[in-house]
Amino acid sequence: MMLLGQADAISDVSPWAEYGLPGLVILAFFGLFYLVVRWAGGHINKQAESHREERSEWRKSNEQMQTEFRGTIERTSDNFSETVREILKR
Repeated sequence: MMLLGQADAISDVSPWAEYGLPGLVILAFFGLFYLVVRWAGGHINKQAESHREERSEWRKSNEQMQTEFRGTIERTSDNFSETVREILKR
């Protein structure tokens, strides 16, 4: 007898029971939406990490190019100044 009473109590507890199949479909859509949002968040985080690494590599490369360019400009300026001094000595 007690088992029958518990079975009735369990069936009355379910709030989705009154909605039936439409409620189940809505719950499935919410679950699918949750999974899509989780997947998109993970995908965005992976892209952000990849982009962060790429920017770091670009900065290192850019700093190296700037250092080389600065050295080239300094050598060119020194050579130009030396050439002007030689021309003025004549």
